[in-house]
Amino acid sequence: MGEDPIGPWLSEDRAEEDVTSRSLIPEDAEAEAEICTKQPLVVAGLDTACRVLETDGVTVDPEVEDGQRVDAGELLAEAHGPAHPLLARERTALNVLAHLSGIATRTAEIVDRVDETDAECEVLATRKTTPGLREREHEAVRLGGGRPHRDNLAGSVLVKENHLAFVSVDEAVEAARSNAGDQTVIVEAETADEARAVARASADGVLLDNVDPEGLGDLVELLKRLEPSLTVEASGGITLGTVADHAPHVDRVSLGSLTHSAPAADVTMLVEPV
Repeated sequence: MGEDPIGPWLSEDRAEEDVTSRSLIPEDAEAEAEICTKQPLVVAGLDTACRVLETDGVTVDPEVEDGQRVDAGELLAEAHGPAHPLLARERTALNVLAHLSGIATRTAEIVDRVDETDAECEVLATRKTTPGLREREHEAVRLGGGRPHRDNLAGSVLVKENHLAFVSVDEAVEAARSNAGDQTVIVEAETADEARAVARASADGVLLDNVDPEGLGDLVELLKRLEPSLTVEASGGITLGTVADHAPHVDRVSLGSLTHSAPAADVTMLVEPV
């Protein structure tokens, strides 16, 4: 991954102008801090959070690693050093840790739910990410046991509704084969008829968008008869409560909510004077 934009993050919060700490606490005060979790979670972003804090004489000792599952109340890291930078950078560090751990934790919950069905179904994230944070959010998905559908627009051909306003399914697949080299060609379908057209066009995959899980097994069986190598993916409105209805029937499920709506993990940092 590229370098984290820690400087801009801190500048956004005007961390060097922490008027509260400057007004209340002596400049030479020393402190120690514990970063803990109040919930079970899959850790993600701890390395980045530690680097947010590790400046101006602050040292941080992580107690766990990114990707590790931990219980509520577990110590994630300890920090020691001048009180002012610890307090000024606390919120930025916790925001990163809470956001990314929330994504990893929700991904792991979805993966666990799929595993309970004994389905051989992959869990994918989408490009519905925070601008500037996609690389880190997708890494959090990986730590939770999923993977990105694609990292960016260059990753594969994905023909969606707005593309099909210009060309037919057959024309789209033929043009993609001609112009996109050996890229995987996936076409979105919102109805059973559209899905059958994708299979007949010999695309590599079909993305079933907002398709009702009732009857999904029969539809997928038909699509596989039309094109045995077709990868079938379900997407759109899939949640922790409904993923088990889709997973047994398809090769992949993709959820934008993994990155755009995962609840932030409940983590905290308690600072004590030394």
